[in-house]
Amino acid sequence: MTMVDEVIIRQRAHAIWESQGKPDGQHLEHWEQARRELLNGSSTPYTPAASIAAKTVKGAIKAKASQAGKK
Repeated sequence: MTMVDEVIIRQRAHAIWESQGKPDGQHLEHWEQARRELLNGSSTPYTPAASIAAKTVKGAIKAKASQAGKK
């Protein structure tokens, strides 16, 4: 495993941990899940730019829905 692979797996495992409510003691399960997802191609590596873009799109959708509800 290269350092790049390890960083990508660590980032995905962290995202899994956060999505599950930050439970204690499950780091090995999260690491293995992240490794399997990335090997199978069922997950894409985390990138800050992708995260920011997703939040921006979600914010725009919420704003538009909010404006539509006010009419």
